[in-house]
Amino acid sequence: MHAEDAAGGWRWGGAAFGLLLQLCCVAYAARHVSPAALGAYAVALTAVHLLAHLAGGAIAASLHRAGPPTRPAAHAALRLAGITGFTGFAVAQLAAPLPALLLHTPGTTPLLRLLACAFLCRPAADAALAALRRAGRPRDAVLTDAGGQAAGAATGLLLLAGGVNPLGLAAVLPVSAAVALGAAGLLLSRTPLPEGPPVQAASLIRVPWFEAGFGLLRLVAAGAPLWVVCGLLGPGAAGVYSRAAGLCEVPVTVYGRVANRTAGGSREADRHRASRPVRGVDVPTARLAVTAASAAGFAGFGIVAGAGPAALALLLGPGWESATALVPWLCAAGALHLVYSAGCSLDLARGRRRELLGTHLVVLLATAAALAVVLPWRGSGSALPLLACAAAAGPAAGHALQLVRWGRCGLVRVREALRAHAVHCGIGAAAGALATLAGSAAAAPGDRLLYGLLALAPVALLCAGLHEQLPLSAALSGDRPGPAPAPQPRSSARTPAPRGTAGAPVP
Repeated sequence: MHAEDAAGGWRWGGAAFGLLLQLCCVAYAARHVSPAALGAYAVALTAVHLLAHLAGGAIAASLHRAGPPTRPAAHAALRLAGITGFTGFAVAQLAAPLPALLLHTPGTTPLLRLLACAFLCRPAADAALAALRRAGRPRDAVLTDAGGQAAGAATGLLLLAGGVNPLGLAAVLPVSAAVALGAAGLLLSRTPLPEGPPVQAASLIRVPWFEAGFGLLRLVAAGAPLWVVCGLLGPGAAGVYSRAAGLCEVPVTVYGRVANRTAGGSREADRHRASRPVRGVDVPTARLAVTAASAAGFAGFGIVAGAGPAALALLLGPGWESATALVPWLCAAGALHLVYSAGCSLDLARGRRRELLGTHLVVLLATAAALAVVLPWRGSGSALPLLACAAAAGPAAGHALQLVRWGRCGLVRVREALRAHAVHCGIGAAAGALATLAGSAAAAPGDRLLYGLLALAPVALLCAGLHEQLPLSAALSGDRPGPAPAPQPRSSARTPAPRGTAGAPVP
């Protein structure tokens, strides 16, 4: 258990270092790269993420098996990763002109071609890092990955400073992958691995069709608003949108890591649970998951809506006022996306894969419909805020459908969940309004951020004083406002047991 805690601590440290490094790159790029080039880069990056998801899905399950790998298995994984990486590189080079043709952004093509060079090294680097972790060297794996990220970021910043703009941005990922592969391969060659029977690379291929399909749908839904902004308003508007959206993605990422860690799940355990879904989740666990996501989403993003514009202005520097003004609008989409994602994790733990796919198709349709409604205003000055609001339609529809399904099976009391949402929305609205009002008294971004954070003190004190009445406190203690109603029996022969009883698993 101590070794697992140490490995988890190193993963946390590596994630924090990666986030800090990313913020530094964003700050430098915002001051030296035009919004149009940043928009083209953001579009190219979403395309690379789609291809990377498809290329890495076939061997991901094999890389994260439990126990130390044998030397033949590690070599076979490296060979297979090299083959899939080269295939992804070739496909990306052939498909590179497509985003430019569809979205009318010619600057995307060279960026996508350079970003695709990461495929030549990244899958093999991931395979080597996974083998190091399984061999009992998690610290070396984290330090190697962090070193690769630092080398990539330093190379990109030096290229930008030397006038290689904006291709310097696209050089970060390939250099990072190459350095990580070289260092991880060297460490792996010096790591004693048990011998074993010969392993064919083809035997390691595991295609989790559900994970591949659902992950692809999520990436499409996440990237659709950016693509629409780029196609309708141009790459400059896409650059503004991507800077504001990047800030709103940070709380979602942090909450996901905290939730996985609290649940006792590392990345390997998450993959194991996804491949063998649990068929029941007890009512208190479901209630706590929904309430915690509601608190983090609605209350947390309320704070971001108030203090986020000043933080983004401080990060990006002058000239990005349109991006900072977009943050409060995107916070609504961020909060709903966090709550919806937590619901997806809950459905995955219940083994409800068909319902999960159906819900996400509804999210895609709702997002597309909302974006279509905004089309008549694409030439107005309110186009970007309207498109940001449209991005919230999909997660809102998906979470509404989740609540309906959970209420029917007795997993979650819908009225109680809606009350928790209302309370947390009120807390977030009060915190955001106080932070905005206090920040308006200062001119410099740093002062606005400081005043906004200080203005959150009354809300924090009020929540501390009334914590026993808050929904999250009740969910943590397991208190219920009343007995859960039992469903009516379908026949008079027998009376079914209440399905909402605390501690009873609900399929």
